[in-house]
Amino acid sequence: MREFVPRIDEINELAEMSPGFVWRYTDTYDPVGRPAPFQNPLLFFNMSAWRDVDSLREFVFQTDHRELLRRGMEWTRPAGTISHLMWWIDDASMPTVDEAVRRFIDIFNGVPANDSFTFANLLSPPEKDVEETR
Repeated sequence: MREFVPRIDEINELAEMSPGFVWRYTDTYDPVGRPAPFQNPLLFFNMSAWRDVDSLREFVFQTDHRELLRRGMEWTRPAGTISHLMWWIDDASMPTVDEAVRRFIDIFNGVPANDSFTFANLLSPPEKDVEETR
């Protein structure tokens, strides 16, 4: 973790300057009252919204973030656990910590996640309602 923590601000700034970046969670994550996996002191909680998966993929795998991701298993999580989870949101909303925790807990408990996905099993965005114009 010694090598990871000093780079957090750098990588967050890189994300904020990246094409497709919309928003990131900036409050202090409070593990009190969260389910067991989210009370782990080695958990690094990060949440952001991106315009599309391709923009996020570019940031995650083609920038300096890639090394932190690669080394993340050394620092924060046991092998075999998922490191990220995505879901589509509409343009008028932002994800919440409670929603993220619920979705991860569902995955940990083997609950099928019909609308959550990872880079390994992408889901297409839901079709938007289109109003017919005359």
